[in-house]
Amino acid sequence: MSDQAISPQDGGAETDIYLPPPQLHWFLVLLFGCMTESLFYYVWMFVQARWVKKVTGKSLAWGWSVVCIALSALTLLRDINHYVQLGHLPARAGYFDGVLAGIYIVTVFALQQELEETIPSLQLSGIMTFFFGPVYFQYHLQKVRLSAVAAAPLSPTEGS
Repeated sequence: MSDQAISPQDGGAETDIYLPPPQLHWFLVLLFGCMTESLFYYVWMFVQARWVKKVTGKSLAWGWSVVCIALSALTLLRDINHYVQLGHLPARAGYFDGVLAGIYIVTVFALQQELEETIPSLQLSGIMTFFFGPVYFQYHLQKVRLSAVAAAPLSPTEGS
């Protein structure tokens, strides 16, 4: 699979040529998210929202994902500082954790709406969006990418 512009046949972007969606397998998104205690999910939402922004020219989720990354970094620094000073992690969630959770919800649902507008044939579940967010989106973006690559005509050099 190459990263060149491809033309989807079945409900891709409304233009004839568009950028292919991000290519990381959804299971790797899940794995990296678990290994980094969700920090990778915020980064991957940023990547997905950046793709929407490149395709459509606008993305509200892109800005919210930047805020999620910043708050997640602040929360991580707070926890490290607490651990260094007291020798254990905080017992209860702090202010940043609650704000981060709220902004995450806003971000995933904004990204869901933008993905459905960018790819008209895409219908995403609200429950799956809430619980699995970027992993769920990547599962569908991978299917869109594979179907667009399968439908794209081969170039003369790829033919044989």
